[in-house]
Amino acid sequence: MPDLISRRHLLKRGGVAAVATTLAATASGDAIAARRRPIDLTSPVGNVTAYLKLRASTVTQDVFYWFTGTLDLAVAGEPIKPIVRVESLILRRTEKIGDLAWNVIDWEAALYRDLLTGEYLEPDAEIQNPHTGRKVRPLHYREGP
Repeated sequence: MPDLISRRHLLKRGGVAAVATTLAATASGDAIAARRRPIDLTSPVGNVTAYLKLRASTVTQDVFYWFTGTLDLAVAGEPIKPIVRVESLILRRTEKIGDLAWNVIDWEAALYRDLLTGEYLEPDAEIQNPHTGRKVRPLHYREGP
């Protein structure tokens, strides 16, 4: 049995039934609760901890995020209009370098897709701005050290 219950572990084990099984198999549900203390957001330590947990991790490790969606155009008084689909992959590497000291490095890559076909846009592809009618070229991007 794992020491730490994770959402991924529970999904692999079968959802709600796995929660009961895993809790029963641990020494005590109290042991888990003891590790999960509320974060005091009024303290500097609590603020740093919360920020790192939202951003990536409080321990040395790589955390990946993958998201898809659309980039939309919002003009006052008009309905919001989708412009292009986007897929992005982010890698955040946290390295604990001391007490209350971390190094966080980000890498990100994003690719754009046609709204109708879902096909990846070629580097020289143009799409139409639905508000102005002008042709624009979305640039696939990557960033990081």
